[in-house]
Amino acid sequence: MDLIKPEAWSPPAGVQLDSITMEAVRSSASAVIVAGPGAGKTELLAQRAAFLLMTGGCPAPRRILAISFKRDAARNLHQRVVLRAGEDFGRRLESYTFDAFAKSLIDRFGSTLPAWCRPARSYEIAFPGWRDWDEFAGRLRRQGINQNGSEIEKRHATLTIQPGPLPADESSELLVNASGVAWWQESLNSTPPRLTFGMIATLAMTLLAHNPLVRAALRQTYSHVFLDEFQDTTTLQYELFKNAFLGSDAVITAVGDSKQTIMTFAGAKAGIFSDFARDFAATPIALSTNFRSNVRIVEIVNSMARVIEPDAVLVNSARRAALPPKPLDQVLNYRDAAHEADDLAAMIASEVRAGDRTPEDFMLLVRQSAPQVEAQLAPRFAAHGLTLRNEARSMGSIQIQELMTEPLADLVANVVQMGAGDREGAPFHRVRTVIGAVFGEADGRPASEARVERAIRDAVAVVRNETGSAPSPEAVPTMVAAIVAAFGEAPLAQLSPDYARPKRFAEIQAGTVAFLQESAVGASDWAVAVRRFRGADQVRLMTIHKSKGLEADTVIFLHLQDSGFNRNANMKEEALIFFVAASRARERFFVTSTSTERRRVQPLWEMMTAAGIGDSSANARA
Repeated sequence: MDLIKPEAWSPPAGVQLDSITMEAVRSSASAVIVAGPGAGKTELLAQRAAFLLMTGGCPAPRRILAISFKRDAARNLHQRVVLRAGEDFGRRLESYTFDAFAKSLIDRFGSTLPAWCRPARSYEIAFPGWRDWDEFAGRLRRQGINQNGSEIEKRHATLTIQPGPLPADESSELLVNASGVAWWQESLNSTPPRLTFGMIATLAMTLLAHNPLVRAALRQTYSHVFLDEFQDTTTLQYELFKNAFLGSDAVITAVGDSKQTIMTFAGAKAGIFSDFARDFAATPIALSTNFRSNVRIVEIVNSMARVIEPDAVLVNSARRAALPPKPLDQVLNYRDAAHEADDLAAMIASEVRAGDRTPEDFMLLVRQSAPQVEAQLAPRFAAHGLTLRNEARSMGSIQIQELMTEPLADLVANVVQMGAGDREGAPFHRVRTVIGAVFGEADGRPASEARVERAIRDAVAVVRNETGSAPSPEAVPTMVAAIVAAFGEAPLAQLSPDYARPKRFAEIQAGTVAFLQESAVGASDWAVAVRRFRGADQVRLMTIHKSKGLEADTVIFLHLQDSGFNRNANMKEEALIFFVAASRARERFFVTSTSTERRRVQPLWEMMTAAGIGDSSANARA
């Protein structure tokens, strides 16, 4: 891999970077970058990785560690780096979520933890619900420890006064959270042990605190660290990060938007940008160009930002083209949900038939109850020849949107696509990128490269007989099992930290089978089935929370009314979430309502008014 001189490096054709972004890409110092939606935050990190790797700013064999809040964001960043810098350089960027990063430390070095808090290697990830916490609180009350379930949930991972490492001794006076200690004892002594991701973060801190050699090795491995979606970082996650890198020589780049903090319910840390700038002597940088949206959408986003944060940094649209005469923003009022379903389906179908837009250009967002909304809309959409894809719908134990981020599901889809003779999107290279690391291709030896290519050929061969005939849902379980067998379950288990648990691997495989079966029903060929699996030619429906990091030509927020929100909703938090919804739009932003009950959500309607989006409630559309 030949390096180029820093002054000779430039972004690839088609990538726009303004002068401030280019300066951040080339910087040799730590920085905290605050940027609005559409400012190209992920692209900035991808270009920075390409610059550092291709110019030797990150000298081999050292690596770049990238940590994102969500798995799809982590995968997206890695894919962009491979596209910008090539596969060889791309292998030296390791992209994790915070949870996956913490888990990787425990899985590799957990045997060095203090004995009293050391989980067995067979531990499972736990996702307790409110009933679990209430039941546990009830057991404690019978022992004389009074605390409610929600309080235990909030503090269960932190046993000391502040979030931090656990002491070496279980009897230490530093352990002040009695209910939390009881939860840990019960969790660690269960068969198998059950750990929440919060507990794993605390264990990772503990591991680094008690094992300076491990921490030193971590710091020696990574010369640069990227933090994406930084605004959603929790206090616990930030403390883990400080334990890992504070005082090291790593150059840290944190990127986020303070107005897009939608993880407050999960403990997103207030004031994290200023804390980071102080702790890591990082230079604050504000990006003020929006590359995503047209001028009108940027006006809406700026107006909402001013309501949320009066001194917010406003952004400019990079696009100067004249706006079309058709409405770019509008309130669509309906008498009831049935009329709403009919009108939205007719509107979208009309635009698709006219060739103005594709189904994928539309994103329908709800605050909650996506399955209920799907039940109302899907039949009318189908009557107009449209498929509504509820990203929140579950395939077994996993939601469709989460399934699409799973490397196993992506691997299966690409192999089936190749078996069907479809080369669109370079599936061979995607499979090679996914499995190359676990098959040892990173060592550069011809034997390893040959092993990867042979495994791909074998996997494609085992499905070619099936993909040569019309899709049959009944064939899918055998086909997927054959793909897994061709690569080997043991190597595939290394694709994700979660796959170390056979139960989780089986769940992902089952979800992949179920959704591919559904996608195969009525498909003309297997290439079409794979396109359906991935969401081609489908209108997306999802919660705002799941829309983070995504965008669409036309965003339609459904049910801006009291019944569309939780009864106990905090309107300050909801304003941030509503801001996220509007900022997903590239060209148009519409809002619907089927009720005049709007007392609780009145602050959001005031944001609409401030943005100049009129409410024609007196003139319902249907």
